[in-house]
Amino acid sequence: PTTSIGNGIYRSDNGGRTWRHLGLDETGRIARIVVDPMDVRRVYVCATGSGFGPSPFRGVYQTTDNGRHWSRVLFVNPETGCSDIAIDPADPRMLLAGMWQFHIYPWDLDSGGPGSGVYLSRNGGLSWTHLAGDGLPKGPLGKIAVAISASDPEIFYALIQDGPPGLYRSTDAGAHWVLVSHNHSMEERPPYYTRFAIAPNNPNRLYFISTNFTTSRNGGRTLRFEHCGCGDNHDFWIDPKNPKRMIITDDEGASVTLDGWKSHQVITLPDAQIYHVYTDRAVPYNVYANRQDGYSYRIPSNTRTESPITPAFWTRVGGCESGFAIPDTRNNNIVWSGCYEGGLTRFNIQRGEGRTVSVFPLAGYGWPPRALPDRWDFVFPIALSPKNPNTVYVGSQYVYETQDGGQSWRRISPDLTLNRKRDEGSSGGVTIDNLGAFDAMSLSIIAPSPLSAGMIWTGGYDGQV
Repeated sequence: PTTSIGNGIYRSDNGGRTWRHLGLDETGRIARIVVDPMDVRRVYVCATGSGFGPSPFRGVYQTTDNGRHWSRVLFVNPETGCSDIAIDPADPRMLLAGMWQFHIYPWDLDSGGPGSGVYLSRNGGLSWTHLAGDGLPKGPLGKIAVAISASDPEIFYALIQDGPPGLYRSTDAGAHWVLVSHNHSMEERPPYYTRFAIAPNNPNRLYFISTNFTTSRNGGRTLRFEHCGCGDNHDFWIDPKNPKRMIITDDEGASVTLDGWKSHQVITLPDAQIYHVYTDRAVPYNVYANRQDGYSYRIPSNTRTESPITPAFWTRVGGCESGFAIPDTRNNNIVWSGCYEGGLTRFNIQRGEGRTVSVFPLAGYGWPPRALPDRWDFVFPIALSPKNPNTVYVGSQYVYETQDGGQSWRRISPDLTLNRKRDEGSSGGVTIDNLGAFDAMSLSIIAPSPLSAGMIWTGGYDGQV
């Protein structure tokens, strides 16, 4: 839900070579698109919407003329969007939708509320019934994924963020539901994942994707971990005519199998999310960057040959995916690299040696920010003094300074945030998710003056300078 905003829906009529924009510009984020298998002109769009505030453009939309015109057929309230939708391929008038109330604040991903629920339409979206009771949890509920079995359309499933995740099953087309499992592996970190699929030829064979990839052969009662060479999995596709042919998409690309995961191919796409970029003073200069789901790297800007700059030229320099990787301005072999929750490494490239020099030795995973002595953001700031490269700064809600390579640290500031205790609680909403990604009462940047020794500027996620 914290991804960038989109500008609507697109369609390709030639296998992806070209695309046409077909409206729904204000929906912000689209979670699912389903096409009527008996009438390709009829399409349903599950719009999550903008999560950073109320939006009147959330809900389920329908077109009956190939996207020339759209009508919204399901809307709960401006705080609630659509997280998933399923269609019965044998009777496309039967639709099942998961509606999700959530609001993203700098200090909290508040997932869940009275707007979340399971909705059923038996007439192609003309009217909807909110399914409550009859075995479904009372709530408040969070994110919801839904599915209808293609081989037995009377069987519905709903995966619901409900404290511990709950998998619910109906064998009478949604009239009654039974809790199947509370296994956490089905739905790790629900706001980020909550996706599953049913095999088109077997209503009891289920596939769950989140941090891990798990499968079930008995309708979700038991799970088995599968190896797919992937992680942080976000979507799943099964060929409706060949159930052994499947694709999982993840943060780095996709994993494809043609034999039901007896074997698979990992496809890494040539793109990446980079947190920050720095350069050193070498000739030719090197580029330093932190790559999502990767490490901190040093990458040459040029080579001595005509060969391209492939990953074979990349050098790891400590740290991890988030934060900064900043080279020492006097010695390019020394790099200061950050990681989650205040993790800091001083890396010596020449020796291939990294030394942990964190201010505080323990990470705060699982704890609300107000319970910790230092509030380290997921991407905490690091800065080297342009006047004295021996001086390095890092920031929680305080600024810390070292002048001996991280052997010791000295706090040199008071709390530079608003320190609003009401905004220092647990994040996640229905399910607690304290990973340091939503902590507004912490620093985002430290900027020492290049002209005036001792002058240091800071900025915080709470807007304080």
